[in-house]
Amino acid sequence: MTQLRNVFSGGSFLLLCVAVSASIALTPAVGSAEDAKQSPQTTYTKKTITHALAARMVEAAVARAKELGVKQNVAVVDDGGHLKAFARMDGAPLLGIEGSQRKAYTALFGFGTADFYNAIKDDPALLVGLSHFEGATVVGGGLPITIDGEVVGGIGVGGGTVEQDISCAEAGVQVLGE
Repeated sequence: MTQLRNVFSGGSFLLLCVAVSASIALTPAVGSAEDAKQSPQTTYTKKTITHALAARMVEAAVARAKELGVKQNVAVVDDGGHLKAFARMDGAPLLGIEGSQRKAYTALFGFGTADFYNAIKDDPALLVGLSHFEGATVVGGGLPITIDGEVVGGIGVGGGTVEQDISCAEAGVQVLGE
């Protein structure tokens, strides 16, 4: 939580967004041939989640939802925010379909969505700034999937109360410890 506050304290989240957007816009999309000669490495390796892991996480979250007696939508996205696995329990609310995916995406920022909200709720500029990120939300129920300190995906659950959504997401993340 302190880490999150440090990211957003002192300046405006909007300023951060503008700075990041400007640096992306000013960065050439394709390097020159000279750049390629100077750097022999042209690819890199990154960690991301497999479909098998994502499916097990969804299964664990659904099992927890059954224990709680709630109908849930569960989404798992990879490190790029792309849907990797999804389940909509019979009778789960339609609103939870998109909500669970937004929660999973927002968790890629490295924080649970409930913690994210608590860190920015008192700063109107930060709340408005968040609206510029398509697919983001501050509703609790999204958690980052972290392996070896690196965010490799996100899980989002929607359909119950915030507490139920978080509990189901936690059950999904616990698969990592098995």
